[in-house]
Amino acid sequence: MASVSSSAVPRGATVKVARQRKLAVGDYRIQGRPLGRGGSATVYRVLGPDGREYAVKELAPQFLGDKEAVTRFRREFEIARDLDHPGIVRNHELIEANGTLNIRMELVDGLSLKALMSRQKKLEPPL
Repeated sequence: MASVSSSAVPRGATVKVARQRKLAVGDYRIQGRPLGRGGSATVYRVLGPDGREYAVKELAPQFLGDKEAVTRFRREFEIARDLDHPGIVRNHELIEANGTLNIRMELVDGLSLKALMSRQKKLEPPL
């Protein structure tokens, strides 16, 4: 994190300090901006050591001290890892890196639900 000398900044001035961008999750290099963020995790597009692209879901740091949240995240991986269906993203690996938990999963290119909803005002067929 960058530091700024108090004598270099005029009193009352606003100082913006850029957050350090995360570059990797274990052996997987992050490609660009996050694909999405939710209440408990952020999803990144990553490039694996095998040259293939994957998605990595990273548990938000504020949940690392919450034993129940960590257990849920691990359980989510364990359950999804055993599912095999064309409509379900495959979960490949649970990674402990950068002081947090991550799930490496299949990368599916396409629109987010938010983008789809903005293009198509209602979903068909009606739910």
